[in-house]
Amino acid sequence: MDPITEKELNSYLFLEPFFAFSDKDSEAVRQEFLNVFVSLPLSIKNIIAGTTTLQFILGLAEELQIPTQKLEGLSRIIRDVLIAKIHIGSMQNLIQEYLWTDQSQTRTIASKIVSELFAPAIEDVKALQRASFNDAQRQPTNPSAVDARTQPNTKSVQINQNNIIDLRDKKE
Repeated sequence: MDPITEKELNSYLFLEPFFAFSDKDSEAVRQEFLNVFVSLPLSIKNIIAGTTTLQFILGLAEELQIPTQKLEGLSRIIRDVLIAKIHIGSMQNLIQEYLWTDQSQTRTIASKIVSELFAPAIEDVKALQRASFNDAQRQPTNPSAVDARTQPNTKSVQINQNNIIDLRDKKE
């Protein structure tokens, strides 16, 4: 087996949730993450900074044919769910928007992340999610699951909070 180059090592490091976008984030954003990280339960820290997470992400990418250039963003989504910056219920939509996958593949990815990757820390993840989000508020106070520079160009979707469709004066 050939030794890994420094460039290859760096590219793999940015696929880990701990390092995802650390070269692109502002110092304030990075420091905010580090401040949250130190207070996390060990089970969650192990997922964010563990080598098994990198192996999981690479295996998932190979199995589901996820482009390598999209893995850093997927790692960031995983990290932001784990630190309760985004609600776990939003993860599937974020993955679909970011990876441009169909609902079936997105559901598979999200399911594997929760059932396999989050499994050792699921109770701690649930506790953090409950502490950060109440039933009425499913969005974070500061949403930025994936850096805006890496998000695909998608239309902004307006969600009607009353779940009522207004068909008057609609122009296509």
